Amino acid sequence: MRFFSSALVSVAALLTFAGGVAVVLLWVIHYEFRNEGPTTTHQVFSIAPKTTFRAAAHDLAESDLITSALVFRFGARLAGNDRPIQTGSFFLPARSSMQDILDILTAPDEGGPRYRVTARLSAHGGTVLVRDRHGEKLALPESDRFAFGEDPVALYVQATESDLYTAYSVSIIEGLTSWQIVEGLKDVPFLDGEISTLPAEGSLAPDTYYVLPMSDPAELIARMTEMQTRILEEEWSKRAPNLPLATPADALILASIIEKETGVVAERAKIASVFVNRLHENMRLQADPTVIYGVTEGKRPLDRGLRKSELRRDFPHNTYVHKGLPPTPIANPGRMAIHAALNPADSSYYYFVADGAGGHAFAESYAEHQVNVAAWRKLNR
Repeated sequence: MRFFSSALVSVAALLTFAGGVAVVLLWVIHYEFRNEGPTTTHQVFSIAPKTTFRAAAHDLAESDLITSALVFRFGARLAGNDRPIQTGSFFLPARSSMQDILDILTAPDEGGPRYRVTARLSAHGGTVLVRDRHGEKLALPESDRFAFGEDPVALYVQATESDLYTAYSVSIIEGLTSWQIVEGLKDVPFLDGEISTLPAEGSLAPDTYYVLPMSDPAELIARMTEMQTRILEEEWSKRAPNLPLATPADALILASIIEKETGVVAERAKIASVFVNRLHENMRLQADPTVIYGVTEGKRPLDRGLRKSELRRDFPHNTYVHKGLPPTPIANPGRMAIHAALNPADSSYYYFVADGAGGHAFAESYAEHQVNVAAWRKLNR
């Protein structure tokens, strides 16, 4: 009986000790969860679709935005916040606590950016758009457009209290040359810095990139280059067999031509098949965009039709004169064009011409192609 009583006392003491440890542990988690975070500057954190809470916590810790993924997960449970995290990019103020970050990631309408400022680069210049969190465009008191070579426009964001409430991004459309991208970035009002080297043609991935205000455009160029390298590696690993493309560099060249030939997504694989069939038969590609690139050096739109003298001129990018692929890409292609170059449609087409409706008419024989060309010329007249 005395032994039994002693055992009870020992168990009670152990439970008391364990309970004390648990209380201390809970207090530490509570304190750490609400204590200011390790970042000294504002940060952008992106969450991809289907990202789990555990994965998001791990990524936050890996990015040094929180001190512990485990504390973040347990703190969320203790806080009773079991709402799902949202997909997107979020601005996190400097010194954000784990509690602050959790509130932002689970309630973007309350904690996310109030305004989104996007500089969109295109072949004819750039446009700055300001939208609220519901997607409504806000009117700017001055012109929201800027052209390559002009001074940056003054950027006004209505009713913002500070940059904590505004998310900035740069959107690069597919098919711009590296020169156009660099010149456009120089004029983005919320970037600040020099780009000393022109990136290799085709090496930049068109996409939308979130940035911090007044960040260095050279850092953005590095991100674009890394993204394009990753995309090309991924698509090359999934390429179709028996392609007349010896290297990923060849694929990038062909993808850039496809990107410039059509803006119709459904046509890209078919356009690719024409060029792949021609390469297999050792035919000249006869792609107008390659000639335009040789004439303009990728530094301006041509804004007119090609002259016969230009089609006959001997320069490296003229695929009417030289067989095979040109020596370099002629633009920066997106993932879909790269995928099309490496996975062309199974066709017997060797020719195509504009159909007047935004797409192209395809032909297997030159005679059939001439009929399509005549129809196009008649439509033009």
